[in-house]
Amino acid sequence: MAAFFITKKLRKRLIVCLIGITVMISAFIVLSGIKEDDHIEYNGKSYSVRADSLEDHKRFALQFGLTLSTNPAMIQKVRIPEKFNKVYTDYNEMQKNSGFDLLPYCGQKCTLYTYEIISAPYNKTAVLNLIVFDNKIIGADICDTVSGGKMRSVFS
Repeated sequence: MAAFFITKKLRKRLIVCLIGITVMISAFIVLSGIKEDDHIEYNGKSYSVRADSLEDHKRFALQFGLTLSTNPAMIQKVRIPEKFNKVYTDYNEMQKNSGFDLLPYCGQKCTLYTYEIISAPYNKTAVLNLIVFDNKIIGADICDTVSGGKMRSVFS
């Protein structure tokens, strides 16, 4: 019967290699999940919907050529209703046409961020509303403050 002995030096190298492999596999799994979850597809293009920070909100807006005010004009906790009335149904239709859908978030508490749009053609006559759940933008719209609150999709 043959005996196999591992020296301390070889044992340390094996442990370091196993830890390295574990870290690489974990990183791959985490990054793979982030890539899928942090983007939506619309008209053949991929858009980031990551919302870990206010800077992420600004990066989201820049994808559509929008420059936002430095800080949100308003931050508000909202709950997506369990059952949609006509207003929410119509609003969600606009969201669905933009690649979003609020139905999976029924009953969930979200955060609504409202920013002044400071870039042309709006120049502070409109706001960008972002609905955020679990550090992800799940809905967005532009509301024109001059035309009495007319809303439209960020993709229009």
